[in-house]
Amino acid sequence: MTTTRAVGGSDADAASSAPPAQALATAEPLSARYDLGEALGSGGMGEVRSVHDRRIGRDVALKSLRPELAHEPSLVARFVREARIQGQLEHPTFVPVHDLAVDASGVLYFTMKRVHGVTLTDVLAGLAAGDPDAARFTRHRLLTTFCNVCLAVDFAHTRGVVHRDLKPANIMFGEHGEVYVLDWGVARQADEAATAKEGATSEASGAVTTQMGDIMGTPGYMAPEQAHADPAHVGPRSDVYALGAILFEILTLRPLHEGTTTSALLVSTLRQADARASVRAPEAHVPPELESVCVEATALLPADRLSSAKELAERVEAYLEGERDEQRRRVLSEALVEEARRESAAPGAGTDAALRRSALRKVARALALDPDNALARRTLVDLLVTPPAETPPEVARTLETVELTERRRGARLALLSNGIWLVFVPLGLTMGVRNWPMALTTIALCLLSAAVSFAYLRFPRITDRHVLLLLGLNLLSITSFACVFGPFFLGPTVALANLVMFTLVVGRTGHRLRLALLGAATTLVPFGLELVGVLPPSLSSTPEGLLIHTRMVDFAPGFTTAFLLLTTLAAGPPALHFAEGIRTTLADAERRHLLQAWQLRQTVPDEALKDLDSGPAADAPAQGEAT
Repeated sequence: MTTTRAVGGSDADAASSAPPAQALATAEPLSARYDLGEALGSGGMGEVRSVHDRRIGRDVALKSLRPELAHEPSLVARFVREARIQGQLEHPTFVPVHDLAVDASGVLYFTMKRVHGVTLTDVLAGLAAGDPDAARFTRHRLLTTFCNVCLAVDFAHTRGVVHRDLKPANIMFGEHGEVYVLDWGVARQADEAATAKEGATSEASGAVTTQMGDIMGTPGYMAPEQAHADPAHVGPRSDVYALGAILFEILTLRPLHEGTTTSALLVSTLRQADARASVRAPEAHVPPELESVCVEATALLPADRLSSAKELAERVEAYLEGERDEQRRRVLSEALVEEARRESAAPGAGTDAALRRSALRKVARALALDPDNALARRTLVDLLVTPPAETPPEVARTLETVELTERRRGARLALLSNGIWLVFVPLGLTMGVRNWPMALTTIALCLLSAAVSFAYLRFPRITDRHVLLLLGLNLLSITSFACVFGPFFLGPTVALANLVMFTLVVGRTGHRLRLALLGAATTLVPFGLELVGVLPPSLSSTPEGLLIHTRMVDFAPGFTTAFLLLTTLAAGPPALHFAEGIRTTLADAERRHLLQAWQLRQTVPDEALKDLDSGPAADAPAQGEAT
């Protein structure tokens, strides 16, 4: 894709300031000094060849005027002026002119440095086609080069020269990082008198190029005032327009003005094409700062454009400064993610709360520095959805507070339950006490259980041992209550309600077996005492059915029915009230969890949420890989 170019164009307007050809010294024949090489290009006014300067020992480019045009004073003056303008602009971006002369045969020529490289046209075409060779020309590199071109053009403007034909084909990248602005053939000096008709454009073989005629410049890049063929209004801001069109093409890889004919390009220029990349090429993801620069540089009226090529360069450089800050943030973000991943994968990270806390904070900082860091997003998701192997101390303390609250609730319900049973004592006594030791023992156990429940409400901390003690007292009172109706009637229901309540407030799983054994004991102990003869049987079978034998109280008609009805009804409310409290707590916790998850989802980019379906963070690409 490397080409060889020499500065110079085939067109220029007449300039009164350029000296006539007769004022130039007649040189010796070209062959006396130069060895002619290959032709590098040709145009309407002349051709460019590679030559070897034997006197100095270097290869240069020689541009000569066609012999048949040597008798056209305006064309000769135009050719001379081109060489003088290019030679007077001493700037690293402009190709220097070495000599201007007429050889012995009357051929007008000038020599200049021969440059090698690729044009911006070639680069943009390669990028658009996905050419790997063009990938080295990143957007950052192109924008940096563009700023250098703008400053070079501004330098020309300060010397009173307007290029008038800036386009990607006239910007060349050298082989060693240098950049050149080529083809000053239609450049104009500010002190030159504008002519009404300077040149025209035409199209040949489908390519639109600068030609001789009414309009000076290249359709698609020339400013509207150039398209109007009004040289009196062509000035530095005309070059700003062309630079804006070039910037649009660098950013979007498509021309500002699209069309296959000269007329279509001119119509688009005069109607002001939309320079908003977000509308024309949203897939290019052009930053809004640069889009604004394109719009302001390509305004229809010169007065509405950026004031100078220097201002254009400063606007782009301001963006690049911010991009460099962004790059620094990206580097810091990547380093933080790597540290977070090392900490989260370190031995013991699942049980070391400090390591996990550090990893989470670092990945959060990484995302704050670079929200687009895909690895940071995936690492954050992995840390959030994978709980630590051990509960962190802060969470353990919170859970302990929640458990204490639930245990206090259990103690209050135990107090309420025992209080309800004590209410039925007068009714039981009214039925007639048959065994006062049994009755007093049952009443004493209920009072003791109620007293312990009340005492627990004042304890600063209620442990599982306290809960088990209270449950044991409750079940013991229920076991003694079996002396009234036997081990299989009413007692098991009350015992089961107590077991459910206490199971919900006992923390450790290891207590579940103890609870089950205690619950079974409320039936097995009275039944076993009956089997060994310590207690008389409470049930007997008759042809009419089961017969309950009274041991503690008499089964007085009316009172017994009321006692059974009321005690059966009283067994349910405490358990239901406790279960409802647990259900309300769980529902509230679930609601808070879902709300927190929803809020967290709003803070994480959609890309990170999609990562949940694409494997753990360990499968994320390594730093530096494309994502």
